[in-house]
Order: sequence, then C-alpha cells, then structure tokens
Amino acid sequence: MAHRDLILDPDSRIVLVGNREVELTRTEFELLATLMESKRRVRSKADLTLVLRGESYVTSYFVGDADKRAIEAHMTNLRRKLGDDPNNPRYVETVRGVGYRMTAENVAPPPGS
Repeated sequence: MAHRDLILDPDSRIVLVGNREVELTRTEFELLATLMESKRRVRSKADLTLVLRGESYVTSYFVGDADKRAIEAHMTNLRRKLGDDPNNPRYVETVRGVGYRMTAENVAPPPGS
C-alpha cells in the first residue's frame, strides 16, 4: 500500500518513508495499515480500538475513554516516527471530534506560489 512517499508492505511488515525504513510497534503498524486501507474514510477512535482488539465493526463491545486516549497516544507516536506534523499533516490527519483519516493524495501548493 502506498500514500505519497509512504509505503507499507503488510506481508513483510515493513514501512518506508521515502527510502527510510521506519520501525513501528505492532499497534502502530496495525493503525497505519487500517487507515491506509480506509483511505479518505474517517475512522473513529472507538472503531480503531475495536480493530486493534480484532473486534472490528462489532457494536456490543464497550470502548471507554482510556481506550480512546490510548489511540491518541499511539497516533502521536506513529506521527512522530513518520515525521508527520499534526498541524500540517502529510499522511494522517485528525478529523476533529470524529477520528482520523489519510490526507488527500494531491499536495496543495504552498501559500504564495
């Protein structure tokens, strides 16, 4: 799977940013793979929690605030490892009050150009 210069190989579990290999934890890898598979579809923190538990799309499981904070922490670590700035994201963007999704493929030109 590829998004801009980010490449994820689910079989070898290798993630590349440009030509640089990025070491991710199992959780970070699963979060990134889920978001990349979903492309521009927003995934909520609760949804991502269930995916990590292997219970995706099951509504009978409880997802608490601690679970959602854990997703936030994992996303912070993932962004740091990818070199992604949450204020100007290249890969993963926050959809306020909803969750996360991949950024648009097209890069907007810098302001003033």
